[in-house]
Parts: sequence; C-alpha cells; structure tokens
Amino acid sequence: MILRWLILTVAFVILESCSSHKTDHRLVEIAANVSDDPNHAMSRLESICRDSLAEADRYFYDLLTIKARDKAYVIHTSDSLIRSVIEYYSHDKTNPLYPEALYYGGRVYSDMGDSPNAL
Repeated sequence: MILRWLILTVAFVILESCSSHKTDHRLVEIAANVSDDPNHAMSRLESICRDSLAEADRYFYDLLTIKARDKAYVIHTSDSLIRSVIEYYSHDKTNPLYPEALYYGGRVYSDMGDSPNAL
C-alpha cells in the first residue's frame, strides 16, 4: 500500500511539473495503477468522457489507453492513436512522457509487424 502511494505521488509530481495546468486526478490515479491492473485501468478510462478533458489530459488519456491495452496483452492493430500522441509530445522533448510515448509507439508497430518503425 505504501509503494502504491509512493508511485502515485511520484507520478503526480512528474505530471504537475510537465505543464501549467492541473492534470485530472483520475488520470493520475490510473497512471499509478495501470501496470498492476491494466484491465481495471481500461475500465476506468472507459468511464471518463475523453472530450471533456483539457487538451493535455486528452493526450495523456490516449497514452494511458495504449499503455493499458499493451499491459493487458491486447494486440495493437492501428497506429493512428499512438502517432497523434507521439506528435503531441514531440513538441516538448523534455516532457517525461515523450520517451514513454516513443516506447509504446515501438510496441504498437511491433504488434503490427512493422519492425523498421518499431525500432
């Protein structure tokens, strides 16, 4: 339980330092637990209206969706979502979410059998 709160706190601090707006607390909580229970994370993400989120939160939501699906062993069949996420985070390469977006881009392309883009 202490480890979970520590991870949640670290994730929150990182996300707060990335932007001038406050990240939706639901996304912060999902981010802290997505690796432990990706199916629950997907279910929580589905309960959030993506269109009601601020722009930065929408891209974070998309990244969490890709991450949760990957952790739940759902095969990626399209690159449209990860391409937009990578494009968004590439505008600020110091953002700690940019390397994670690139990693999941590789995972998506790997699932799709596109080795050159996966690298």
